[in-house]
Amino acid sequence: MTDRTFTRAQLEAWDIPDAWADDAPEILHREQVGSRRWVSVNELVFRAPDDGLTYQVFYEEGLTESQDGTDPWNGDDEIKATEVEKRPVVNQQWRDVNAPADPGLDTVLPAWEAMYEPGNVSDYLIGYANSEAGAKGAAEAWLRSEKDEPGRLEWVPQRPLDGYDTEFELVENHDDGIDTGPGITVRHNPVNAAPVAPVATRGDRPAHHPPPIKENLMSYPQSLTPEEKLADGKERLDIPPIVVICGSTRFMDAMAEADLELTASGYIVVKPGCDMKQPHRLWADPADAERIKAALDDLHRAKIRLGDEVLVVGDYIGSSTTAEIAYARSLGKPVRFTHPAVDPAGAQR
Repeated sequence: MTDRTFTRAQLEAWDIPDAWADDAPEILHREQVGSRRWVSVNELVFRAPDDGLTYQVFYEEGLTESQDGTDPWNGDDEIKATEVEKRPVVNQQWRDVNAPADPGLDTVLPAWEAMYEPGNVSDYLIGYANSEAGAKGAAEAWLRSEKDEPGRLEWVPQRPLDGYDTEFELVENHDDGIDTGPGITVRHNPVNAAPVAPVATRGDRPAHHPPPIKENLMSYPQSLTPEEKLADGKERLDIPPIVVICGSTRFMDAMAEADLELTASGYIVVKPGCDMKQPHRLWADPADAERIKAALDDLHRAKIRLGDEVLVVGDYIGSSTTAEIAYARSLGKPVRFTHPAVDPAGAQR
């Protein structure tokens, strides 16, 4: 567990827990979790403006107008917060004894996982992926985001832990002949490896044609995942392939040209819509700029989830684009480049 202690003054400056001001931190979750006499106990999850991380705190609030002056921190001058992230969980419920058994979390999560296991501190989950290449790509991208100059990277097969059937350890090869293991592993869980319907790419189909009328157009078997439903819905509605353009905003003109050519070829194109390197009233205030930047990062990942493939534009990629490439590959999305030499995967060969 990673904790951080905030001072009362810090939280008051950020308008926490009220957070109604325009420049307040992004509130991700708020929920009443309990109560005591005259006060409710509430959970609050917010993104801290100074480090961009997500924290959970608990505060009190008066239940009636007579308790309007209730101190949310119960007299404490230092407030303990826990760094958190959103993860899928299995929720237990009381069900009819004759109801079919829930398959559980193992059948929901992708089969490949990437872990950082340094040995001297708590393990860190880098992420899940649907393929070996996706998990390795996400792990390598994460390592490059943490180290300025990693060595030549090589995946070495290992004896898998109990419950897994395949395992690889990432090794850094250095010019001095000393190889080091940064503590990153990729494993395959056979329990999670249920067959998944392939994403329909629809090939090099010509421009969009109206779909035929079909009965029960959006009727799905209960076992389909949201990703499978999305792919099936696109196919049934005859949606043209969707290309997501990624890249540095220094290449906005090149992105616009790629958009034009792809659209003329019958593709749906989504790409970055804001160039925050250019002055604009929406992000003139630094606090607004930080909030919008975080929101745009989340929005672009949603575009990647929506798309059928990714096109990376430009002869340079920064850390944000590198992370987007790893994210797309972790989802099994094909990634193409206008300049293949910048492909992070190619740099390892």
